Formats: sequence, structure tokens, C-alpha cells
Amino acid sequence: MALASWYNDEQYDEMYELKLNCTMPRMQLRVTLTPKFSTLQRIILVITCAPSLEICYVFEVATQHMLHDFGKYDDDGPKAIQRWYKFGWKQSTDGVIRKILESLTSIVGTHIENTAKRLNS
Repeated sequence: MALASWYNDEQYDEMYELKLNCTMPRMQLRVTLTPKFSTLQRIILVITCAPSLEICYVFEVATQHMLHDFGKYDDDGPKAIQRWYKFGWKQSTDGVIRKILESLTSIVGTHIENTAKRLNS
């Protein structure tokens, strides 16, 4: 009891282990699109799966990063899109996959069009 007063809660980390009753090879998918031309921005798409007991959440975040030095892009960039989805374990995810693909295609297409317009003017 006397020794307990010398220690505070910040001196150690509690570790917990969570075991799922199903296999899940990946929890997060990160896609990085790095352009060959320096006038274009790097686009990073991160898709995260957060399972719970009854439902599964899927988070989608796409960011754009400007080139600031030779081959070095900004660490942080503005969010082009940020959405989340909620599923039951037996629901199909086909519609969400299509939405994520369409949004990434739209972000890349819009960025290329805007850059081409800026360079032509």
C-alpha cells in the first residue's frame, strides 16, 4: 500500500488482446497515387474497416498532397472526400465498393482537368 503512492497511472500502459471469431486479413487499405509530373498532386485513399459485434463500419478518406521538394510531398493535405458506411455482417458491400471507386475516379479526373486548365491559361 505504501509503494502504491509512488506510482501513477501514466508510468505504464495496460495491454488488452481482442480475438475475433472470424478471420480478417486486412483492417486498412491504403492506395497512393503518385504522379510522374510535378504539377500534379499525390492522392492518397485510405479505407479502414472497424468491426464490432453486431455491425461493421467502413471509413473512406481521400487526401491530396502537393509536391514541395524533389520527390517529397506534404505529409498533410486537404481532404477530398471523407465518408463512412455502416453494415450488418450479412449485408453486401458491392454498392460501397462502387461508390469508393467512383469517388476516386472523380477526384483524379477533376484534379487532372483543373491542372490542365491552369496550365493552358
